Amino acid sequence: MKFILTSNSYLVTKEWSKEFGMKPNKLSVAFIDTAADVYNKAEADWLKADRDALTNVGFTVTDYSLVDKTKDQLTKDLSKFDVFFVSGGNTFYLLEKSNKSGFTELIKEDYFKDKIYVGSSAGSVLLSNNIDPIKFIDDPKKASLENNKAIGIFNFTIFPHWGNSYFKDKYVKATEYAYANSQQALLLADNQYLLYSNKEFNLISI
Repeated sequence: MKFILTSNSYLVTKEWSKEFGMKPNKLSVAFIDTAADVYNKAEADWLKADRDALTNVGFTVTDYSLVDKTKDQLTKDLSKFDVFFVSGGNTFYLLEKSNKSGFTELIKEDYFKDKIYVGSSAGSVLLSNNIDPIKFIDDPKKASLENNKAIGIFNFTIFPHWGNSYFKDKYVKATEYAYANSQQALLLADNQYLLYSNKEFNLISI
């Protein structure tokens, strides 16, 4: 599976969409906006911006939710798409629904070998090994989790929106916590995307 991780996807969609070797109008996208359930989606400008950016470059986009899905349903439903776009929102809520639906297992097991995973903010953080430091960024009370172990594609925690002044005070606490607990982190700015394919990393700045 190929992974493309962003902080605000809409800022870099034109660039990362060129990584596929195929024109976007040849690819279908499952727009998984589950993480945004804890917000008023009608007022979530960042969510609309991410979705609009996908359609603007030519992707065929279908909204999809992990809520109340089973692993068998996900296997059947998601096999129809080329790209899984996992949106921003609350990472803890997203992890809870990923675990319950079986999405976590399917990504961990690399069941969808030929698919492309694109994360935006929380959707990127979900691939971390542990999202505990993110409790200073997102509200962990929005979910009920036994622990904060995430999908674990990477052996570090992804910190999105690095350098964004809105998150400055929150990240002071998050980075201090990560440092004190020897938790490795990758800092991802809004104008960057991380490409991970064939066990190789490439961090691109726009």
